[in-house]
Amino acid sequence: MIVVGKALPYFTIMLLISAAITLFAGAPLSILLPLVPVILFFLANALIIGMASRSFKELSFVSIFFSTLATSYLFFPTVFANTHVISIISPLTLVVLDIQGDGFTAMEYVYSTVLFFATSIILFYVGITNFREERLFSQKPLASRLADFVSGGIGRDHPHISLFLLAGFTIPFVFMAQMLTLVLFFNIPMPLSLVLLTVSAAFIEEFAKSIGLYAVARERPGFLTPKNLLLGAVAIGFGFLAGEKLLLFATLAQITESIFGSVLFLSLQVLWMPLLLHIAGVLVTGGFLLLWGRQGYGPGLIAACMVHSLYNLYFLMGALL
Repeated sequence: MIVVGKALPYFTIMLLISAAITLFAGAPLSILLPLVPVILFFLANALIIGMASRSFKELSFVSIFFSTLATSYLFFPTVFANTHVISIISPLTLVVLDIQGDGFTAMEYVYSTVLFFATSIILFYVGITNFREERLFSQKPLASRLADFVSGGIGRDHPHISLFLLAGFTIPFVFMAQMLTLVLFFNIPMPLSLVLLTVSAAFIEEFAKSIGLYAVARERPGFLTPKNLLLGAVAIGFGFLAGEKLLLFATLAQITESIFGSVLFLSLQVLWMPLLLHIAGVLVTGGFLLLWGRQGYGPGLIAACMVHSLYNLYFLMGALL
């Protein structure tokens, strides 16, 4: 209730300001609909950033970094509002279309806003779950506090079920990060843009799949045994694939019509191959953690990224030939 009470006034004020500007500009009030998930997204991230930061300097740096990335994600695609399907990933594209008088369909609204709604709900849940004294007054470094937020959602009684659910919940963040890289590399000449997109997409996925395993291994070093690593990799692989499939087929099918979108989601048509890839990636990263502890996480992540990138490039070359 404390979080809701803190966020509600900000949400109301931001919505009222947006409505006032809309009326002053003579634009249709329907443009407020795409802005609602954007407001929720910024409020949810402000909650996590505020809880994780321990100094004004840290708060300023993280807030500015986040604002830069979020603004890029929102505004860059609108440049292609009337020329390319990629533009639909930003809710502000719907605002542009509505102001032009073209309007937007319900499906386009879902395409543009579902990632913002999903990530906002998950971040609010994480913030509320970790809104405890030991989290709020912790003096650990920023990375350690964020790892504590993740490990707080992994149950001790059923860790593999928690890893399965955590992998699924990372999917909206993975897709959003991959969409951001798509926007950043969109104007770079091919084939360099496709190679950069392939490698960055692989790194984002491997990082997302491994954070749960890293967090639980960091908090409970005795947990990471060969048996638990195998079971955890299978749980994460199934959870990641289930979330990937659900969100892709429900919302992002339109993006895959682009060659850039197909690079991100090309191999999902064959279920068993991406499943094995997801499991193998976690096993590679987890194997490094098992052998060398936390110092092995970075090299393990790089190795898993290389395996994933080769897999993606194999499918990409096959599709282009």
